[in-house]
Amino acid sequence: MFKRTNVLLLSKRNAFSDILTFNLESEYSFAVQSFESYNEFKNFTAQTGDYFLIVADGSINLGEIKNCYELYEKSKKEIPFFVIANDTFARELDAKKAAVINRDQSIEKMNRFLKGFFIENPLIKPMPYCPISFKLLTSFEGLETDVYIQLPSGRYIKIYQQHDKIEDEDVKRYKEKGVETLYLKKRTAQWILKQMTLDIETTIRTLERGDKMTYKKMRPEDKKVEKSAPVEKQDYNDLLAEIKKERQQNLGQGAEAQEQKSTQGPASVTEENNIQESEQEVSKEIKKIEQRLDGTFAIDENFKKEIQQKTSKAVKIMAKKPALKKLLDKLALDRDPNSYVKNHINLLTRITCSIAHIMEWNHESTLEKLIFVSYMHDITLVDHPHLAKIQTLEEYKEIEPTLSEEEKRLYIKHPEDIKKLVEELDDAPVDAEKIIMQHHELPDGTGFPTRLNHIRILPLAAIFIVAHDFVCYILENENWTLDEYLASRKERFKGGNFTKIIRKMSTLQL
Repeated sequence: MFKRTNVLLLSKRNAFSDILTFNLESEYSFAVQSFESYNEFKNFTAQTGDYFLIVADGSINLGEIKNCYELYEKSKKEIPFFVIANDTFARELDAKKAAVINRDQSIEKMNRFLKGFFIENPLIKPMPYCPISFKLLTSFEGLETDVYIQLPSGRYIKIYQQHDKIEDEDVKRYKEKGVETLYLKKRTAQWILKQMTLDIETTIRTLERGDKMTYKKMRPEDKKVEKSAPVEKQDYNDLLAEIKKERQQNLGQGAEAQEQKSTQGPASVTEENNIQESEQEVSKEIKKIEQRLDGTFAIDENFKKEIQQKTSKAVKIMAKKPALKKLLDKLALDRDPNSYVKNHINLLTRITCSIAHIMEWNHESTLEKLIFVSYMHDITLVDHPHLAKIQTLEEYKEIEPTLSEEEKRLYIKHPEDIKKLVEELDDAPVDAEKIIMQHHELPDGTGFPTRLNHIRILPLAAIFIVAHDFVCYILENENWTLDEYLASRKERFKGGNFTKIIRKMSTLQL
């Protein structure tokens, strides 16, 4: 994991220090270590010399800052020392090596100096996410942005979507679980910082009063992705109830309903158009991945057309149920080319079919089944992409303290929930519900929900489990290679059909 450069901030905890910290951590990927007294500062610097900038502001009394400055001089470290204070304070401090900045110009002047002092290392990839405190994030009125937390492993998980409103009780709930810092995409963080520093004194007064700040909407050119149209959310119980209700109605209508089905088809469904639109919106990165996969698995144009035709058929089956069609429409309306759920499904349909092809388990009904399961396996998590990213119980336990009780239930029960949904679909492929029920199982019996081992896991479920894991690996590793993936999974996927699949994938020409 990338290690941030330490910066020492000597300041009372207040609105200005919050803004200053946000600036240093979002603009430069610094890790700000804050101290409210000379003794705290002294104890830290006595233990480590791992810091490259010191900032002190006038909220700390003159004597304490003088003591800190003396320690700095004795250390003989050739690093910047900033003092943010008025001219009178600066004269009395008499710190010859310190750069003194007035507060109303502090952010602008400090950034100008730091950009000359800290040269960007071209070998280090810039951090894609920037930390922000709950206090600052909730200070904006009606701010619309995706919000993330960082797991101990270094992975980022989205906990709020763009249109979610962060309430005070959310802040309290996460704080009780030890979460103080959230993360934003870097471009969003820099835009928020710009809004705050246009008139920093007004911003500080607003924050200190506890009032909400208004802001200008992000311009289209400032946004990384276009906002998708809002789609009504629907929880699992409502979804299942709606499907059951419709099924009962269809059974009651008898032959008349069947005749309408055969002549009209699903009303106002445009699956082919949705699939084509989805393909057009796939990001350049995903297209490159697909091209690499096509070469690795020797996928020709005829096989790709066959996958697309069977994808259309699977979507038609699901779209016959209005409740499921709403979720499919949500995917179609998602114009974000970096959408995790959409990219996950696109790659999963390709890889499951490709593995089945090289295993010579590529009967027409087999491919239809794998594509159907690729679309359905996380359908109840469409509104919760941060949950859809969790693969194993181990990963779930890492994020569990940050989840609400409803999110916990939604994730742990989603294989069983979706199995029930599939059982309510008249035309679902045979055994699709069994594959969905097993898609989080592992060959050593440590998966869930029923802890099956490799002997009891279905052959097609084994393909799906490996393909699902491979897709997650690809999306999390920009410079992925099949060799590295297989080397890292030999122990995880061992036994029965899993060994056969990994062995067969190892024979592919790269």
